[in-house]
Amino acid sequence: MPTLVEINGLDEGGKVGEPIWLVRVGVRIDSELQLLLKNLENFGKLFVRKNDLYGREEKNLVKYVHDAIDDPGISLSIFRMRVQTQIWVIREYFKFLCDDMFKARKSLIDGFKSAEEGNGPNEEVWQVVETLKRFENHPFLYESLVKSYGMMNLTAKLDSISALFRTTLMPNAKCMIVIQIDGGYPFAFWWQNLVQSHHLSNIKKMNAHISGVSQGDAYYPTVSTAGAIAYILNKYPHRTSFLPINELTYDSKFPVDEEFYNKHTTALIRPTFDNRMVFVGTIDPDLMACLPYCLHRGNRRKTYEPFCIEISAESFFNKYGVGKQENTLIVTGRLSSKQNKEDAQFCKSKNFQCVHLADLRESFERLCTDIESEIDLLHKEKKTKLTGKFEQIKKGCLSEFE
Repeated sequence: MPTLVEINGLDEGGKVGEPIWLVRVGVRIDSELQLLLKNLENFGKLFVRKNDLYGREEKNLVKYVHDAIDDPGISLSIFRMRVQTQIWVIREYFKFLCDDMFKARKSLIDGFKSAEEGNGPNEEVWQVVETLKRFENHPFLYESLVKSYGMMNLTAKLDSISALFRTTLMPNAKCMIVIQIDGGYPFAFWWQNLVQSHHLSNIKKMNAHISGVSQGDAYYPTVSTAGAIAYILNKYPHRTSFLPINELTYDSKFPVDEEFYNKHTTALIRPTFDNRMVFVGTIDPDLMACLPYCLHRGNRRKTYEPFCIEISAESFFNKYGVGKQENTLIVTGRLSSKQNKEDAQFCKSKNFQCVHLADLRESFERLCTDIESEIDLLHKEKKTKLTGKFEQIKKGCLSEFE
């Protein structure tokens, strides 16, 4: 019996203290490339980030949203989290934060007493120092808190609203739901608890693959579309009156409890990655955007979280941690500088899996072939328009392999 797969991308628009828009875009595998064609037609790129939308005409952006809503191959869910719900989440979180800080006070008092006795700071003091790291970037603390709760709440709703679990065409088929959440692990740290919840009937540990991806809108079609729509709704809220909007409220079945608090704290101070892709050297931006998705197409259970080394490989891994070698893939492009070569050698010395850009050419060419097949099915005028745009992107990417 075949496995039915649904790919879902979750992203948000807005900030705490104002209405936050949470958008979910879900597609079957055979409809996924249509998202890339929509981006190509409207914005000239396969993957669209929020900053690609700056300066574009309102009517064209709103049309992009309506086209997604009207497309039968796209399952679109729009939720609005009002300020009242945000306050509820923060209030619940604040109870545990206050308890934690009061315990930290006692640890510091004990540490001072130990120092006065000439024993130096005890271990509890250093634990307090570590946990206080979360306050280094206070806007990210409360933004990730409120929005991660929204993402958890929205994911729980997929248990009932996902078309994957409502299909009657193949009632005995196996189902797999892939959920990619923009923002990285601090927005998806709750996933293990959620898939074990007795409140869910369909989403379970054996059939759900949930990943947080930093800048996921730059690398995955569903996240890219969800991010663009969330941005547009937030920028033009007056154009949302006739859209199918659901209100996202606090759900006591999925509460901000002590475990949620503890895991959120850990997510902020300890970088965590399920599958990390690190680019070393120079790679064409359009090609780089495609590579994580190319590998994801080969194994839907893996969603790679891409990173670029900005200073050096050593400083990168000092900041984000070495982690498990099997969870990190190094992709090397043109090593045109001494630093690039040192970075590549450093990664090899840590026994990471390292592949050269040329090793991924076949995966990229398969993606190109599939996109061209989709374009070939369009009517003449649109086919000509998209072919020209895609050929330009494809040419620049293939030149990287030469």
